Amino acid sequence: MLKNQEIVFLSGIRWDFSRQRHQHLASLFSRRNRVLFVEMALSPANLLKEWGRTIAHWGDWRKGVREIQPNLFLYTAPPVLPLGRSFPAVNLLNQRIIYRGVKQAIKLIGMKKPIFWISDPYFSYFSRRHGQIQTIYDWIHDNPVRRESKIDRTYRRLEKEVIRNAEIIFTPSRVIYDRYGKDDPRFHLVPHGVDYRSEEHTSELQSHSFISYAVFCLKKK
Repeated sequence: MLKNQEIVFLSGIRWDFSRQRHQHLASLFSRRNRVLFVEMALSPANLLKEWGRTIAHWGDWRKGVREIQPNLFLYTAPPVLPLGRSFPAVNLLNQRIIYRGVKQAIKLIGMKKPIFWISDPYFSYFSRRHGQIQTIYDWIHDNPVRRESKIDRTYRRLEKEVIRNAEIIFTPSRVIYDRYGKDDPRFHLVPHGVDYRSEEHTSELQSHSFISYAVFCLKKK
């Protein structure tokens, strides 16, 4: 069983969003490891559709790192520039802003050589060599946005970078695995599961079999 490791979990959702594999994996890993869960960043453009949520999100960022469970720390990424999902140059600047904040959070809680667990291509900058032990990409789904849009092109570009740099790639999608991973030993097909002991078993949750398999793959590296 993986234990006594440091894991930076780079999530594409907020911690208090609908509980799913992001939060569930982080919680399970924190039982034997120290985990820093990094929430997504929001730009001022989010004020137009979620005024209250955006202000609260920035308020969480100002709180800095906080321990929400034993060995599980939460850090809200700082505000970023609008249009980062459409233009690679803006995205890179935003990721550097986020990285600077995360680096400070890592130092604050005393992490030295963490594993970077990326669940969103918009964290592709983290897949570059920054002193982490490993980079793991949790490829949950293919890009859901309209093909050939600016957002799609940016997403594909960032996705390619994460795939190129990751040492291990997990996916629950048979389509993704068959298309990209059948001949790549880094890929591991692990279907979604349900934690039957959780009161939230109607949510998309990750089973203990996933965790055991993930840990097994990590130990082999």
